[in-house]
Amino acid sequence: MEFMPVFRSLASVSAFVALAVFCGCCPVQPTLHESFGASLTSARLAQTANPRAGEKLSTAVQMDGLAAKQAVVSYVKSFEPGAAPKSNADAMFTGFGSTGGG
Repeated sequence: MEFMPVFRSLASVSAFVALAVFCGCCPVQPTLHESFGASLTSARLAQTANPRAGEKLSTAVQMDGLAAKQAVVSYVKSFEPGAAPKSNADAMFTGFGSTGGG
């Protein structure tokens, strides 16, 4: 019966050694490439319209009250059921296709 305690201690020591060897082979911190994150940084900078916008502050172009109110009213009306969208086709194609030019 003395075989079992020796086997248990040998199994415990073997498990401890295996665990120590396994943990010794694993890196503590992952090694990353020196350009890791460069694509994210370049994509973020490419999406910035003006990275130096805060350096020169200027006043905003203002809209008069009547024009702003009319813009809001027409915007709200565009969502009403049955409201047909306004077409600017007449203004865009004025002068095209006329037959009496010379």
